[in-house]
Amino acid sequence: MEKNRKPSRFPIIMSAVLPGSGQFVQGRWVPAIIFSSGFLTLFGWFVWAALQIIVAFYKLGLEFETAEDVEVHAASFLLPLVFALAVWFASLIDAVAAYQRARTAQARRKLPDLSSDTAR
Repeated sequence: MEKNRKPSRFPIIMSAVLPGSGQFVQGRWVPAIIFSSGFLTLFGWFVWAALQIIVAFYKLGLEFETAEDVEVHAASFLLPLVFALAVWFASLIDAVAAYQRARTAQARRKLPDLSSDTAR
């Protein structure tokens, strides 16, 4: 990023859309990979668990007389959803914190250096 250029809020919006993408835009590759892979893994786990529940529901409806008892626990699909939302929120907080650090660094560059002035 250029020194005189104002930091963009675009990475914050990108992190809200897909966790880790804002960190990619900011050029911070390690957090980007951690957030994006963590979110996609947890969200995939959630979708897989939800599909299992949907399949069991329709199987019960279609094969009512021969269907086996299927135990479905709410934690089987809520747990990955809660963890995926936690990763999403952490990614958003991280993108905002990086934006604030960039703004602080920019403000410090604009301030005059007072240490070089001599006391009069």
